[in-house]
Amino acid sequence: MKKRMFAIWFFVGITCGYPLNACLAQSFDVQLLANQSALDGEFNAMIDLPESMLTTGIGGVYKDDHYRYLNAGLAVGNELITEGLSGELGIFGNIGRVFRADHKATLASAGFAISASFDFAKGIQEDVPLMLMTRISLSPSPLCFQDTDKFAEIIAEISWMALKQAAVVARYRYLDADFERKDAKWQKTDNAGYLGLRFIF
Repeated sequence: MKKRMFAIWFFVGITCGYPLNACLAQSFDVQLLANQSALDGEFNAMIDLPESMLTTGIGGVYKDDHYRYLNAGLAVGNELITEGLSGELGIFGNIGRVFRADHKATLASAGFAISASFDFAKGIQEDVPLMLMTRISLSPSPLCFQDTDKFAEIIAEISWMALKQAAVVARYRYLDADFERKDAKWQKTDNAGYLGLRFIF
């Protein structure tokens, strides 16, 4: 019961703080990606800090007969050892449903995220409008709730700034989660590629 209440307050805390951060934000981005059977969407608000960038975001993933979940996150990042290379450290929360054959479970977890990105236009050549990004998100067992025992997600993407405020995005997502429901333990792994657009304001 205590873990369930912690999960609820954690997720509510991130999502309720999002409108305040959005009001203070200097820039936003929204993206929608898809493939033949899945959708992936995000909305992020960025706030410039004296030495860093604060990013808050909400998103969701839907894949037919596999999973559907919402996530909210908070991260702080800055440029690293060379121009164009950036890193972020953050926290996140997930809530949703996951399915596999005759199994179904509630996904509920909090965790830690680390990401790195490289902007070719800043780091190599201005007329190469490409950006690479990878993000690893992990929820250890003490931060998993309901039917969830473990959650891990890896995202890798490349984006091409086709316009000053719009990019074409190709994304790969790998999901690995463990569940226990009604004394039955099972694992869900999945990977999928997505293609879509991102708009920056």
